[in-house]
This record gives sequence, C-alpha cells and structure tokens, in this order.
Amino acid sequence: MRLSKFAAITMSGLLAAGSLAGGAAAQDQTGAGSSDAGSGQGDLSKQLNNPVAALISVPFQFDYNQNIGADDKGSEWVLEIEPVIPIPISENWNLINRIILPIEWPSNIPSGSGGDYGIGDTEWAFYFSPKQPVNGWTWGIGPALTFPTSLSNSEDRRAKFGAGTWGGGATGVVLRQTEGWTYGGLITRLVDFKDDPAIPTNSWLLQPFLAYSWDGWTVSLNSESSYNMTADNDKWSVPINLGLAKVVKLGGAPIQLKGGVRYWAQSPDTGPQDWGFRLSATFLFPRG
Repeated sequence: MRLSKFAAITMSGLLAAGSLAGGAAAQDQTGAGSSDAGSGQGDLSKQLNNPVAALISVPFQFDYNQNIGADDKGSEWVLEIEPVIPIPISENWNLINRIILPIEWPSNIPSGSGGDYGIGDTEWAFYFSPKQPVNGWTWGIGPALTFPTSLSNSEDRRAKFGAGTWGGGATGVVLRQTEGWTYGGLITRLVDFKDDPAIPTNSWLLQPFLAYSWDGWTVSLNSESSYNMTADNDKWSVPINLGLAKVVKLGGAPIQLKGGVRYWAQSPDTGPQDWGFRLSATFLFPRG
C-alpha cells in the first residue's frame, strides 16, 4: 500500500464521519426546535469532558512527538481514531464502548532509516456505567482488550508498530462535574495473552484529568502516563498535555476543534523528549 493511498483512506474516513455527523445534527435540530445554541454547545463540551458520557463521538487526534531515538533525531506523527459508542443496556445502566486505532508515521526511527508508516494494535475498552451520578460522582468499570491489527509498510507486513498479539485486562474511570469543572482519572491494566511474545505487554496506564468549560470552550490539563513493567529501566512515560477546545458548527453539524501542547516530563532514553503538540477534530452525534 503506497503512502498516498494510505492517506486517501484516512481522509475518506474523515469525510465519512463529517457526513454522518451532519445528518445526525440535522435530525437533532429538527426534533429540538429553536434551542439556545450557546447552551447546547456548552452541554456538548461538558459531555466531552466525561469519558463515559452517553454521547456518540468520533475523535480524530493527531500527536506530534520529537527527539526520539538514541541520538534524538527521530520524530513521529500519530493519528488516533477513537470512536465512542454508548449502548443502553437497562433502565439505569449504559455500556460505553471506547475504541482506539493508532496510525503512525515515524521518521528516522532508528536514525537514518527515513520515513515509514503503519497501523498499531487496536484497543477496545468496555465501561459499565450508571446513567446517573452516584453521590455526585460518575464512574465506569469493565474489561479492556487489545487486538493484533499492527501492520507496517513492508513486504512481510510484520507487526512493527505494536505487539501484534492479543491482550487484555481491566479499566476504570471516576470523575466529578460541578460548575463547569471536570476532574477525575482513568486507569487501565493490560497484559498479553501469548506466552513469550516478541514484544511483551505488561503495563499500567494512568490518566488524571482536569478541565473547565464555558460557552462551548474548554481548557484542559491531563497526563497519559504509562508504566511498562517489562522494561529494565525507564519504566515511566509521562506526557503532560495542555489544550484549548471549542465546539462549533460545520455545515450545521457539531464538531469540537482542539489544539494544544505537550511536554514529556519523563520517558525512556529512546522515547520522545521535550515538547510536542496535539490537534484534534471530534465529530459529535447528539441524540434528539
């Protein structure tokens, strides 16, 4: 698969999501009548701060990291497609499906290797979550799975951008929302299901987050820290992300646009260093 064709497939996914979002928004507007636009965008911003909100969304998140490798000459772009699909399973409970499919474009990793691209392993997390907060707290808990979708741009299609094996574990999130503020944390534990894999998976993912929303705007601070239990040294990777987002209408469809910076407070010697940035577009499907 050539890079141009690969990019075309990605862009087709973006356009398809935009078309679906436009149809969903049109249906929502038909049923809602003349509601206050600012209030609606503010409510969407609040829901987007909640990982287990009953809101269908399709984020496309671009991350740029640099100073990678033994000589710090490598860099990478990572696109994560992260659909969130809530399913009501009873009068009081939702099942929130969160899927992450990473697509990577590394450059000079390792040094002198030039550019490359490939697909990483897919993570699918299932959160059983009460529809209403409990004593002011929203929470969800459930299993998490990883699927061996990892492929590289090579003739043998080897699993270069991930472990390439089945894995799984558990995940949970707890948060509180009050007066525009959202704060909480998410934790995930993953191990591989294969004995003696080429790239073992045995890790923790910790995601504390803090956000404040007003009039469709959101400023957020979070970390997506991971602890690799199989590493001999430098087990922690700790990026700190600061972002600013706004819910807008695109062709009548709601979409959240976001930009921000990240700083690698800690990472392995060959991992990303110093500063990077993040851009994202999240297509929203509010129910009428």
